[in-house]
Amino acid sequence: MYQDYLACISFCTKMRISKVKNNRYILIIAGVMSLLVITMLFRYVINSGMIINDTLIYKEVILENSSSKKYQKENTKQVLVKHKMNQIKNAKMKTLQKTNLKNSSVKYLKDMNAKQSSLKRLQIKKANNKSVNKRQKPNIISVKQFQKLLKKFKTENCSVVKLLEQSLQLMNTDKRRRYIVYDCSQANPGVCGGWSNRLSGILSTLVIAILTKRNFLIKHDKPCSLGDYLIPTNLLDWRYNKSILINKSFLYQDLSARKSTTLRPYLRGKLDVTSYFKHDVDFLRINWDFTEEFRKRPTIGTEIPWITKLHYADIYRQLFMSLFKPTPLFSDALNKFRNKRRRPKIACAHLRVGRNPVMLGDDPRSTLKLDAVWDYLHKLDKSTYDIFVASDAEQVKNIARNRFPTNIIDSPGKLTHIDQSNGNDPTAGFLKQLLDFYTLLDCDVLITSVSGFSIFAAYLRGTDAGLYCLASGGLLPCSRYTIIDIFPGEFLAPAK
Repeated sequence: MYQDYLACISFCTKMRISKVKNNRYILIIAGVMSLLVITMLFRYVINSGMIINDTLIYKEVILENSSSKKYQKENTKQVLVKHKMNQIKNAKMKTLQKTNLKNSSVKYLKDMNAKQSSLKRLQIKKANNKSVNKRQKPNIISVKQFQKLLKKFKTENCSVVKLLEQSLQLMNTDKRRRYIVYDCSQANPGVCGGWSNRLSGILSTLVIAILTKRNFLIKHDKPCSLGDYLIPTNLLDWRYNKSILINKSFLYQDLSARKSTTLRPYLRGKLDVTSYFKHDVDFLRINWDFTEEFRKRPTIGTEIPWITKLHYADIYRQLFMSLFKPTPLFSDALNKFRNKRRRPKIACAHLRVGRNPVMLGDDPRSTLKLDAVWDYLHKLDKSTYDIFVASDAEQVKNIARNRFPTNIIDSPGKLTHIDQSNGNDPTAGFLKQLLDFYTLLDCDVLITSVSGFSIFAAYLRGTDAGLYCLASGGLLPCSRYTIIDIFPGEFLAPAK
């Protein structure tokens, strides 16, 4: 471009030298020179801009390369860190899987060992005695379910009475005429307990007589003769007569409360039970039920089948109905009391309080939720139901009289524990107790409390309709087959 500028100046100089005279040529030359100058300036400007642009582009390329390298380095570091984290995570997962596999294997082996051991125990138990039906503590189930279970207990064409007859026939095989006597007499020391304790003792003594193949008798005159109120049925004459002691050896044993520890191994069959009773006449004072001990005998299924085939409720109901019936004297007193009723149905409650001014020698018991009982009785149709409340506390009976003055009925006599008279007439107290007991058996509604008296009334009543249990949680509908599970504690049998 600089050369073109010099060429233009040289041309102008030559034109001056030649003295161009024509002005038109001068104008042309001036125009050409201007174009050349503009052209050279324009080329200069363009070339300068290209250089600047090249420089900027170069700088941008350098910056971009440096940033991309830095990003690549950072990205590489992140990838490496992430890879290491994944490796650590995978290692932990493998360790955890191995641990879980090991734990599951150990648990599986333990479960298998437990199943095998339980199977072996079951096989051993069946081999020892296939007929042993060990009583288990039942859950609270419905009446219909229990009725289905009860069908399994019954043998074909063989009632409980026939089973009992078969067992009693064993007692007649003793050629020496030896006896096992249930003793609740004033002649011997020891506690007989209440009515339920005596019924439990009678059952246990009867089973011992069957096991030892001896005759069974009842000697009961504390506080009065049992024969004045209850007499034998045609099944078994259990009345005691002292003439059996002529030319016989005899011994009295108090096996009440916790005094039966040495006897239990013999009852379970670990030792020969006949060797425990060595005299011709053995008087036994027992106030516990030993059915659970009898059921542990390996041969009990053939010795006394009804012990393994029936529930407690049915055992005691059939036993009581098979051994006892009211005397004419007691039947007359019972009918007079029943004639006091004015309505077609009767709702009953037995409320055992425990130690109180009437029963000073009794054990203290938990406070009863009496309001639940009164609320339930208030809801009944008063034109349909008479109300009967049996209790060991006079204050409870007074509350019932005040709340239901027109519906209440009561047996005659003062409250008296038959083993703790406390100055009252024990004979009148025994009659009042039997009247209360037989009344509870006929109730359309029966509310029971924590007492063996209540439990036996529910057993012998023979139905679950209208049966309620006054437990710690309030008033609950219950079954005669589950009542002993609702009321915890020792009422019929001692702790093991």
